[in-house]
Amino acid sequence: MLPVIRNLNGCLIGLRAKQSDVDSGIALVLAAAVTGAFGLLTVVIQRFKAENRKDHDTVMAMLRLMRRAQDRTEDKVDKVSERLTDHIAKH
Repeated sequence: MLPVIRNLNGCLIGLRAKQSDVDSGIALVLAAAVTGAFGLLTVVIQRFKAENRKDHDTVMAMLRLMRRAQDRTEDKVDKVSERLTDHIAKH
């Protein structure tokens, strides 16, 4: 048999947990689990964001190089065009 304990107001306090205490405990555990899951989700999103930024920087660097190469090619075509025009004019 469980001992009976009274609080300062004279109400009985049993050693068994009440159903509301169990429900509160489960709610607390569930709240902690949900918070932890969203915390992990945030970390994963931040990693993908950093990786995406690196990929974007790499692509932008390649596009700049391609643009410079295109500019040089256009300059060379213009020079060849001028030389051809001069050559045709001589004939």
